[in-house]
Amino acid sequence: MPIRKLLPTDAGEYFRLRLEGLQSFPEAFGESAEEFEALDLQAVAERIATRSHQTACILGHFDEDEVLRGTVGLQGSSRQKMQHTALLWGFYVARESRGQGLGQKLVETLLSEARSWQGLEQIKLSVSSRNEGAMRLYRSFGFETFGVEPRALKLGDEYFDEDHMMLWLGRGFGAGETG
Repeated sequence: MPIRKLLPTDAGEYFRLRLEGLQSFPEAFGESAEEFEALDLQAVAERIATRSHQTACILGHFDEDEVLRGTVGLQGSSRQKMQHTALLWGFYVARESRGQGLGQKLVETLLSEARSWQGLEQIKLSVSSRNEGAMRLYRSFGFETFGVEPRALKLGDEYFDEDHMMLWLGRGFGAGETG
């Protein structure tokens, strides 16, 4: 099946897959599994609905059995001086679906969607500095690290740094244009 924008009616599948990601890779997400698990399906449906408009979306890939296998979100800014930016967030591919190019297709589809947003110039994201696979994928699309946040997340007594990455749409990073 093709990748498509999630709808509030996808709340059950989204809840299942997001919870899997939060439990399997807690160092990769700012939200904890416990925080997310406390939500009811109506709250999850509302979360999807609030990210289903002109400058926000959650994309998902469903298999032939209508099982959600991967997601990625894009959130634009409503602030006037930041409307040229968006945040890529919530990227996750189910364990059994990895190694099939699904992550690449999700990011590719997300970037295609982003390029259709009027005025959008750059996409930012944060990724665990230890997640070499995700960083390699993002770099393959032209994302570049512009900073590292030490101790961005804390799980128990362990800290995790995050790389902050950016993709300039339509021109190279550091092109000297400052507005």
